[in-house]
Amino acid sequence: MPVEAFTYEDIYELLRTEKFSTDLENLKPQDLARIQAYLKTKESLLNKHVEDVTSMLSSQKKIKIQQEIGNAMRALKDLYEIRERKIINRAIYSVRTDSSFKDTTNLLETEIELYTQLLD
Repeated sequence: MPVEAFTYEDIYELLRTEKFSTDLENLKPQDLARIQAYLKTKESLLNKHVEDVTSMLSSQKKIKIQQEIGNAMRALKDLYEIRERKIINRAIYSVRTDSSFKDTTNLLETEIELYTQLLD
C-alpha cells in the first residue's frame, strides 16, 4: 500500500505542536516516510516543470514549488532543532538527578542513539 504523503500544512502542524509542547511529541517513523514522500513528489513536480521551461505558467509553478520545498525544509530543520534541544535537556536532567532510568519516551531510533551517547 503506498504511503500517503504529508502536505506542507501537515509538516507545519508537526512543528507547531512540537514547538508549544514542553516534552517531546510522538513522531512516528511512518510520519517520516510520509514527509519523505511529500518531498519526493515536490521534487518530481519541480523536475517536470524544469523540462517545460517555455511556458510562463510553468515558470510560475516552478517558483511556487521551489518555495514550498524551501518552506518545508526550513520547518523540518526547526522541528529537528527543537527535538534535539529537548533531547539534550532530557539527558542533562537525567545526569543531574543521577537517574538510572533512561527515558526514551517518544524518541525515534536515531534520537535514542543521541540520547544514549549524551548520557554516556
